[in-house]
Parts: sequence; C-alpha cells; structure tokens
Amino acid sequence: IVKPARFSCPCCTSLQGIMAGMKQFDDEGAQLSSLSELCELLSISTEESLTTFPIEQVAPLLVQLLGMEHNPDIMLLAARALTFMADVLPASCGAIVRHGAVPAFCERLLTIEYIDLAEQSLQALEKLSHEHPQALLQHGGLLAVLSFLDFFPTGVQRTAVATAATMCAGLGPSHMSAVKDALPILCNLLQYQDAKVVDNACMALLHVAEAYAHHAPLLEQLQSAGLINQALQLISINESGAGASSTQTSVGTYYGMIKLLSTCASGSAAIAHQLLKAGVIDTLRQLLANCAMLGSSGSGSGSVLRTPDQLYEVMTLAHELLPAVPDASDMLLRGLPTHGGAAAAAASSSGAAAAAAAAGRVGQTDVLAAFLASEPEMV
Repeated sequence: IVKPARFSCPCCTSLQGIMAGMKQFDDEGAQLSSLSELCELLSISTEESLTTFPIEQVAPLLVQLLGMEHNPDIMLLAARALTFMADVLPASCGAIVRHGAVPAFCERLLTIEYIDLAEQSLQALEKLSHEHPQALLQHGGLLAVLSFLDFFPTGVQRTAVATAATMCAGLGPSHMSAVKDALPILCNLLQYQDAKVVDNACMALLHVAEAYAHHAPLLEQLQSAGLINQALQLISINESGAGASSTQTSVGTYYGMIKLLSTCASGSAAIAHQLLKAGVIDTLRQLLANCAMLGSSGSGSGSVLRTPDQLYEVMTLAHELLPAVPDASDMLLRGLPTHGGAAAAAASSSGAAAAAAAAGRVGQTDVLAAFLASEPEMV
C-alpha cells in the first residue's frame, strides 16, 4: 500500500516548505521569502492545479501574518496572498472570512498608514464581497471601502464603489446602522466626474432604497444627505430630450436613478413632496414630450426615453407623485342627482364620512395632498 503524499499536485510540492517558512516567527526574512513564493505560486496557478491546496491551514496563518503591525512588508504580502487565494480558489473565501480576515482588512482601510496595504486590502474585500457581503457589512466593510476614496487613484476608486454596491445588494434589517453612516458618502459620489463611480454609487443607493423601501425614516436620511438635488441634476434633460448632466452616465444608470426616486417617493410622502417642490415634474414632462413611442411631435434621435421598460420607470415615478385615486363607489354616489332622496342622503353621508376621514388623517401624506391641491397646474 502506497501512502499518498500530503501535497500531491505538481503546483503544491513546495507548499510544505513555504508553510514552514511562514511559521518562522523568529526569522522574518524567511517569512518574507516564503510569502513571496506563495504569492508567485498562486499568481500562476489555476483552480484545477490547486485541488489539494491546504486552505484550512494556510488561511489562518496568513491572517495571523496580516496582523504583524511592526512589519508592513509582511502584512502587504499576506494581504496579497489572501487576495490571490480568493481569486484563484473561490472555495477559500469562506475560510478566509471564517478565520477573521475581514475585520483585519477593514482596519487597514479605516486607519491608512501604508497606501499599498490599503489598496491590497480593498482588492481582497472586492473578491470576498460577491459571496460574503453580509460578513463585510457586519464588520463595517461598507464604510471602510468608502471612507478615504480621495487617497486612491481613479481605478481604485472605481473598485471601492463597485465593492460598496455589491455589499449593498446583500443588505438586510440587521445592517441598518452600517448603512446610515455611509449614506452621505454615497450621495456625494453622485457629483463625481467619473461616470463609473457615479454608476456604482447609484446602484448602491438603489439597493439601499429597495432594501428599506418600507422604512420611511431611513429613506428620509437619504433625503437629508442630499439625494434629491443630486439625483435631479443627473436626470435633467434639455429641450430635445437628451441628458443635460455634465457627467456622462449610462442609460442604465439614468433609469436606475429614476427607479431610485420612485422607490423613495413610494416609501416616504415627505420625499415625494420634496421632489414635486424641486421641479421633477418638468423633467418628466420633457421626457414624455420627446418620447417617440407616444408619437410626440418633438421627439428626436437624442431622446433618452426609447424603450417600453424606460417608459415604465418614468410612469412609475409619475404614479408615485400623484394623489391616490378616490374610491369608486364614493365617486358614483357623488354623481347621482341631488333630488334622489335616499341616494342624495347616501351621497351626503358618504361625502361627510370622506371629509371626516380626510380630516382625521395626520401625517406626511396630508402634506403631499395639500401641496398638490394648491398646485392644480402641476397635477
């Protein structure tokens, strides 16, 4: 009987020596050399060639090396090795998260001492965010990837905001506190000149709005963070129906922003009220006036409203801004002749009941209805 080798695949024959070198905490030169070898091995390998890679042994050791505060070179190579592992061995992501890499990476981004290490930590979090967004959110990953964007070049900024958007796709009720601190940053990113940063910021905000669509207080924090004005600037159009914003966002982002506004307006009458006051109706009118599908005489080739799906998003936003349709039976009773005796009494009673109900309603919906009643031209 031949006993199988511990590391049987060709790419793993040197792993035993590499791991032994990484464990030499009394010889940091040996650790650096072993980490370099491991990074090189992982960078040239494939998932198929690493079928016997000892993930459960390597991951905790690398996380331990990532915490060697006194030696930034070891921390950088450990972070790089973890990033390569997550990339070439997707199955290793669970072990990397389980052994505590996420809070270590977040710490490197929240207290930047070495820019290379911060960038590498961001790359690692991007790899982990696809399968483990909740773990990143739980350990403050959303704020970590967004806090110091201005320190990084454009390419790294794009990665950071894309990672934030991926995390936001996994939001749940327990992540509300993590989201609140990041909202002002995400709203401010809508002003960025880089279109890809704006695209991903919009996607992140849309995920937030959809996750908390029935939680008006959080939606109104978006309003307080400046979402409405930033969004209206991005969806503004000129007389020909073409986008007027200086940031050349994609068509998908344009209608993602409209969907974001309709989601917020549906969940908060206060946001719907502010949208009306801020002039969103003018933008909707211009969009519809230049829509070829509606046979508009002013429609042109530059119009951003071209497909049924896009028209649906525009009409959904318009719907969320309009007052509720009155009850059909009440309208029928109101339309009956006044000399109808019992019918007239019923209509009167129904009208009085409706008035009493309207008078008894308290809250933001009444504010919106009152505003629309005072602006019949807008309706």
